[in-house]
Amino acid sequence: MNRTTSCLLHVSAWSVALLTIVGCGGSSGGSSSGGTGNTSNPTTVTYTFTGGSPTVVAAKTGTGPYTAVAVTGMQASFAVPVGTTDFAIAYVCPPYQTSSPTTPITVQEYVDFESTLDATSFTRECPIANSTPKLGLLTGSVDSSAFPAASALSMGFRWGDSAAGTYIYSGLPINGSFQRDGPIGSDRVLMLLYNASNIAIAAKSFNNQTVPGVLNGGNPAVFGSADATVSRSITYANVPSGFGTPSAHVSVDDMELANGALTQYPELPVGVVQSTDYYTIHTSSDLNSASVHSSVGVNTFPTGGGAVTFTFPAAWTTVEPVPAALPTLTFDYTGFTGKSNILRSAILFWKPSGSINTNSIFVQSWIGNKTSLTIPDLSGVANFLAPPSSGTSVLWSKGVGQGNFPSTTTAANGTSTYVATSGEYIVP
Repeated sequence: MNRTTSCLLHVSAWSVALLTIVGCGGSSGGSSSGGTGNTSNPTTVTYTFTGGSPTVVAAKTGTGPYTAVAVTGMQASFAVPVGTTDFAIAYVCPPYQTSSPTTPITVQEYVDFESTLDATSFTRECPIANSTPKLGLLTGSVDSSAFPAASALSMGFRWGDSAAGTYIYSGLPINGSFQRDGPIGSDRVLMLLYNASNIAIAAKSFNNQTVPGVLNGGNPAVFGSADATVSRSITYANVPSGFGTPSAHVSVDDMELANGALTQYPELPVGVVQSTDYYTIHTSSDLNSASVHSSVGVNTFPTGGGAVTFTFPAAWTTVEPVPAALPTLTFDYTGFTGKSNILRSAILFWKPSGSINTNSIFVQSWIGNKTSLTIPDLSGVANFLAPPSSGTSVLWSKGVGQGNFPSTTTAANGTSTYVATSGEYIVP
């Protein structure tokens, strides 16, 4: 059985954090340490890593200690003994630097609590800095005169494998000539026209554009009536009492279509959204108190657009973690009782004394009977993070998400719902 998770964690470091579980598929399964397990042979568990290769991996089975596991060809495998079902794997991803050498580096440690009753093959991604492809010059011209409300134009290059990402430019002229660098080769070029409220009002897509070269064979990209977006309604239901006005963020292929307190979003014209594309529509509502930030949210990923209704889950009233270098976080949310595909996750952020860089530990579990997660101390295994020292300010966030997805490899036409809380404490 294979499970691929694609979990996007949106966190504003050293401010109030929001744990957003997006597109996390799989089944939750139930198990307990030392359960029946395989009665004749050990069970082999394999983790396949994408993105960057982890600098170190360690695993434990049952209540045993963490021991180092070799990574070969972006894979790490270990055996779960007969009579045991639960295991945990921990790994450190390479330091992540988003752009220039002067930006802070984030060192990320992950801990995954799982069960062989749920799955034995997993795919996880190590975030890496956005790589810049080899670039060449694309020239062309634009005519948006049919849209007098137009005020801005963005252009995205999609190149190679879809995992490569989208190379995006904003602030292009809405009329006249342009020249921009794009990934060398054959690119898909998506152009979005926006109004003064930064809502997409028209879109054009050009496939198999040669870079270096000229867009559209030298013909202007003329925006006409057939390129206009269509407004589709967004309806919010069950907003918890006291929570703020819901906001939504809508994108396609990494390009933003609209963002804010939306009651409508722009559906792209026929022919622009391709077979591998889908909309990412995330909505949330928040509640701030003196010590914690609470959030409820829903994410949907339709391939065909259309009107959407978001029904928020019940709010989560929960206990804050007791301040500690490596705390235990309680997951006492009952709003998803009886449902499958439930993910519990938590994250700590801190800056070691005297450093501008950030350390983080992310833990997660799909095991159905997990009511708490304790951040493990892996400092005894070479190359894992040391716990934050006394006096360190630690930003924490925990969330419970529930997803329904038709595939384990894509979020297309899936939906996920989550609750999250976050705050900050000082290590005693």
